[in-house]
Amino acid sequence: MSDDERAETVEEPAAPSLVLSDDQLRPALELAFAVAVAGQRLKPPIVAPIQLKKFLKFQSLPNGALSTVRRVVDSDAGFRERVAKVVTAELADELAVVWLHKSEGWAERAAELVAATAAERERETAERDERSNARKAALSEAAAVKVRSELVALQAEAGRDRARRAEAEATLGSVVAERDAAIAAAAASQQEVVRLKERVATAQARIDQLVSERGAALAEVGRLSSRLEEALAANVVLVERASAVADDRRAAAQPTRPTSAPSAAVLDRSSDNGVDRAQLDAASRALGETAGALRDLAAALDRTSSAVKPSSTPDALARRGDRSPSASSGQPPPTKVTAGGSGTIARPGPPSATPRTGAAEPSGRPAATSGVGARRVPLSIPGGLVSDSTAAAEHLLRSAAATVIVDGYNVAKLGWPNFSLSDQRDRLLDALEDTVRRLGCSIIVVFDGADVPGVSTGRRLLRVRFSAAGISADQEIIALVVDSPAGQPMIVVTNDQEIVRGVRTAGANVVSSDQLLAVLRR
Repeated sequence: MSDDERAETVEEPAAPSLVLSDDQLRPALELAFAVAVAGQRLKPPIVAPIQLKKFLKFQSLPNGALSTVRRVVDSDAGFRERVAKVVTAELADELAVVWLHKSEGWAERAAELVAATAAERERETAERDERSNARKAALSEAAAVKVRSELVALQAEAGRDRARRAEAEATLGSVVAERDAAIAAAAASQQEVVRLKERVATAQARIDQLVSERGAALAEVGRLSSRLEEALAANVVLVERASAVADDRRAAAQPTRPTSAPSAAVLDRSSDNGVDRAQLDAASRALGETAGALRDLAAALDRTSSAVKPSSTPDALARRGDRSPSASSGQPPPTKVTAGGSGTIARPGPPSATPRTGAAEPSGRPAATSGVGARRVPLSIPGGLVSDSTAAAEHLLRSAAATVIVDGYNVAKLGWPNFSLSDQRDRLLDALEDTVRRLGCSIIVVFDGADVPGVSTGRRLLRVRFSAAGISADQEIIALVVDSPAGQPMIVVTNDQEIVRGVRTAGANVVSSDQLLAVLRR
């Protein structure tokens, strides 16, 4: 058996109840490793135990080498003595000193040191735990404070959310109510539109009937005029024949006296004067009947003309134009018919060419033309300007002689679609007043409905009109154009094609609502 093997078999004379772990002896074992390393570096070197040579290349003692170094120190008494000579409590610890020297009673002393170390560690552990618990308690308290603060903030936010929700629900209720009211109003408006369309269709049918009756009456006037002319011609022949016979009778009775015009007595003589009295009476009666029929037809024509309003519909306007009843039939209107004993009649003369002024007619409306047969001529646009451009619209609006009629809601709803109806009207009227100041034009704004509540028409620079009950703004606009003098230039602003057709027939210029809005926003 070698020395090394014998060294490994040496038992440590320790108390049976004392068990020291490698970790508890770490300071002594690391000191032994340092002594072995230092001995190797001496001149001459002190040979280290063979079991330690494989660890001497390390700078510090590996954890896996603790048990090996312990066995070497326990088995190699000489090596342990070398280490014991240098060990102090400052270099290692008191347990290392006791374990390396192994003096009498060292085991009891080591047990005391282990117990003291364990108690110290327990105390340190307790203090560390206490500090840790204190830190945790402080952190927990801080966390609790933070949580309470966040809870208060969340409760406040929840209160604000509830308030906002209540407000939103109230707003939603108001919006739903407004929507329901708008739906009801739209349904009522739709019913009103249907009713008005039915009224328009009925009026159109009546107008067509009256126009047809008027044409038939004009044809009857022409037929009766032909009969009247024939009766007049026959009456002239009879009068001439009676005059000739009377002349012959007087010449035969008094050859030396000069002839003169026939008297009424000649016509009352017996039938032997050569004139058939029955023929004269028949001619006179025919003239009287024809004159009475003409008077009846003239009255019927007056009633028909008053019933066919030129402002009723655009189609009626297109059919009417600026023609008079006499112009439609090609016959001059009769002025006066007188039936008498001789059957004479005042012949109708040609229409008067005297110009008419803008004075009011018997109906209370201004004259429709400036002269018989006169028509309004639209304003011209200079070359180089496109008719549907903003520049062309502004050129027309700058005409000081023209009257501009604006289809109010047609422009307002297009220009300010997101506003209420009253705000749309106010914004349109404000913008038009600015345009009047800028361009100097004369503007009439026409809105539907004279019974709109809370509406003021007091505008210093504009004339604002609302259509009467039962009359649409379209009819009002067309009537304003048709009833104005032909010499007055008229400009109508609308996108409504029915209005466009009606006012163009009457010679007015048309500016689209889009063009006017572009001018207003310049």
